[in-house]
Amino acid sequence: MRRRCLLTLWVLMLLFVSACGSGETVSPDPQELFATMEEQLSLPELVDMTDEYLEMGVGIQASFYDSAVYYLPEDGTLPDEIAIIRAVDSQQADAIQSALEERLAYKEKSAQMYLTENMSVIQQGVIRRDGLTISLIVSEQVEEIEDLFDSMNA
Repeated sequence: MRRRCLLTLWVLMLLFVSACGSGETVSPDPQELFATMEEQLSLPELVDMTDEYLEMGVGIQASFYDSAVYYLPEDGTLPDEIAIIRAVDSQQADAIQSALEERLAYKEKSAQMYLTENMSVIQQGVIRRDGLTISLIVSEQVEEIEDLFDSMNA
């Protein structure tokens, strides 16, 4: 009888502990996502600017994330921009998402003044959030990239 009671309490405790999870979706590592993109899609020549530009140009501090990639085109006239950032927590994820939304708005405003031929690609750009992973995707292949993310997050 005592064993049964202890077993029941143990099972209830396990159920309680499993229900207390963070609830955040765990996406693949940003480097892994980007490497898969490079393998499966034909992207323009992109340069890794994570260390040089993510904080200075976008305003996302290194303390906000565990892992990140940030790529800009080698050809400065192309609109492409890929950022995949895994935040340390949901509060920082909110801050990262806000910074990326501001970046996309800035990019669109700049294109209106200087490179209007890039407007359609920039306007199709998306900010995507998968749990703690936030992405900025500006590319002619937005749909393909999102499909790839969906398949890797499934």
